[in-house]
Amino acid sequence: MKELLMVWVCFVVFTPVGRAQNAKDFDFNKNGQIDSGEEADAFLKHVNSVLYREIDKNKNGKIEQSELDAHEKEVGNKVSVNREEFQRYQNAQNGMNFRLADKSFVNKPAKPNSLAGFLIRRNVEDITVLNDPVAFGKASGALFGFTRDMRKDNDMWQARGVVMYPWRWENKGAAPSSTAMVFSATSLAPAIAFDRMTNEVQPDNEVDSLIFRIVTESEFIGGPVFQGFYLRLNPFYATDFDFRSSQAGGELQFDPLFDFLGLGGVAYDLPCLPISIRPRVILHLEGGDTLDAGVNQKLKEGDWFLRIGPKLELEFWPTALWLQRLSFNVKWTFLEALHGSPLSSYLFEGGARLRIDPIGHAQIELNYRRGEVPLTQEEVNTFILGINVKF
Repeated sequence: MKELLMVWVCFVVFTPVGRAQNAKDFDFNKNGQIDSGEEADAFLKHVNSVLYREIDKNKNGKIEQSELDAHEKEVGNKVSVNREEFQRYQNAQNGMNFRLADKSFVNKPAKPNSLAGFLIRRNVEDITVLNDPVAFGKASGALFGFTRDMRKDNDMWQARGVVMYPWRWENKGAAPSSTAMVFSATSLAPAIAFDRMTNEVQPDNEVDSLIFRIVTESEFIGGPVFQGFYLRLNPFYATDFDFRSSQAGGELQFDPLFDFLGLGGVAYDLPCLPISIRPRVILHLEGGDTLDAGVNQKLKEGDWFLRIGPKLELEFWPTALWLQRLSFNVKWTFLEALHGSPLSSYLFEGGARLRIDPIGHAQIELNYRRGEVPLTQEEVNTFILGINVKF
């Protein structure tokens, strides 16, 4: 329980707190007052105009093109979230009556899909610099669960996920085509991945992993071979919740995009079945050194490692109206050691989710996992019913 509280404390401590608008923000020359002229004009524009308060983020009294672009993007993200909700509530004529529209949208703002910019997801691949491939409704959230074994008088807690804070930059001059691939966007995301399962009766079967990463992701669009691809380079430091073990290294991932069957991209609607699918094929390379094994018997101190292999994933969602709250996924990872131990490792994961709220911030998840946990190599064979939390 202590470790799970530690995850929450880390998240709360590093979450920025919003600050109300303040007259001091318009004291550009820092002389302790709002001077007449430029400072007074900017201040009064914000006092009298919601438009300026919404768009003029640097509070200089001018609405600049970059601020308009940022506002357009922010509104677009909210529209994307509302559009999914609209599609779930529309009637058979692909529309919505005025009363339901007023109740659902006019008198209710768009739900945020992050917490002050922080994302809570299952793993670092659940963020991309392009909105469509992992739209909020299709991303996997963190999993929290509790199991009580009355026969063995055993309590087992489990928490698995990642907290990220992404920054994004777009190459607005990019012009992709079928013959030319261009660099279109990049993101940088400090991330903390946690994987903790307690077992009071059989402590050797516990999972104890805490990984700090700097996730750097670049997007390339166009070209004759792929429709595009993502390239991720993630330096990491891996330890446990008591900081006894220590591993340092990096990961390299190649995540291609194909229009065919929606590989890596937007979910693909099967023509013959009421199902949308999205397969992913990620080539993964990881390397590093075990600086301190701690109490983890699977690690060897001083053993540097280099592993390569695929990460295969298939997600699918029923499109029938009465089944749209359900989703399913299977994922298989296999890594072969080019150096170090173990010689090979695998991890299989599969499950089903039932969305509780319309957007999908909370879901009931049935999850099965078997194999070795990445980096720490702890063996798992677990079946859990828990809560999936996503922002």
